[in-house]
Amino acid sequence: MKKIKTILVTVMSVAFCTMSIESTQANENKLQFTPKLIQSKEKMDDSETDFKLKVKPNTDVSFSVDVTNESKEPIKMEAAIKDAATNNQGSINYASDKKVINDKVSLEKIADYHEEFELKSHEKKTLKVSFKTPKEPFDGIILGGLYIEQKPDEKSKEMIRNAFSYTVPVILVESEKNIDANLTFKSVTPELTGGRNALKVSLNNPVYNILPDAFYEVNVTKKGEDKSLYKDELKGMSFAPNSTFDHYILMGQDNYQAGDYTAHIKVSSDYGEWEWNEDFSIKSQTAKDLNEKSVSVKRMSTLMKVMIGLIILLILIIIIVITMMRRKLKKIEKIREIETGN
Repeated sequence: MKKIKTILVTVMSVAFCTMSIESTQANENKLQFTPKLIQSKEKMDDSETDFKLKVKPNTDVSFSVDVTNESKEPIKMEAAIKDAATNNQGSINYASDKKVINDKVSLEKIADYHEEFELKSHEKKTLKVSFKTPKEPFDGIILGGLYIEQKPDEKSKEMIRNAFSYTVPVILVESEKNIDANLTFKSVTPELTGGRNALKVSLNNPVYNILPDAFYEVNVTKKGEDKSLYKDELKGMSFAPNSTFDHYILMGQDNYQAGDYTAHIKVSSDYGEWEWNEDFSIKSQTAKDLNEKSVSVKRMSTLMKVMIGLIILLILIIIIVITMMRRKLKKIEKIREIETGN
């Protein structure tokens, strides 16, 4: 198993995800504020898209970003430090809402920074993030980001409101020592995502470094059987450090079915290979509850239910009529037998 190079992996990974602009079908697909990184003494390079900071244990650290309102109208802003995690598509999100495995090396907890403010037209504000690094030394990196968002205008009469955000990746490096890669299995659970039926496969990366360029595949079968029920794969994915990767396998329009299953999971990379065959169960009540809440499960229309009900009612009426006619015929036959003396 190869050791992961701390600095090299960090630079490669950040280069592919330095900015995130989100818009809910914005009328103008344009960032209305401009962030500018300010050089600090801990910064390891002159990058204008991320903060890679060389730090020491139990030391005060700070970095700053200038934010300027480029629009003609005042805008409301929000900024916060968050931890990094790998999203469902296998890419690193540098401003995730997920909790890290060990919160002693959580950038969000260490920095504890959150601020809401308003910028007038063409006004500039300096966001300064100050914190103290953990007392205990660590090998690898602490990874997260400064998330800056322009909040939607609540007074707007538009049905669709614009929302823009920008993420500045933040990387703390103490030791440039190369470390062993590792992944561990966490769980497989039935869980709705976006209201749709899915199986959530969770893996942990307990190492304080990114595991890059990995190939991930999962295949779900009935326990003891070989037939594939659901499968998926991701190529060129990256596992964020000190985090849990949750991957949802969509089940289409299938109902959850109670029973025992096995998830066959494989991850391969230049830094190691991992394989798990993990059994899991779906309980009857769990399947029933999730199916009732799901928007992806095929359900009969009201008209179809009425038609089926009418058909069943018609069949019952026919059965009753036939039964009554048979009883009547039997009575007639008995009367005839008595009259004929037989």
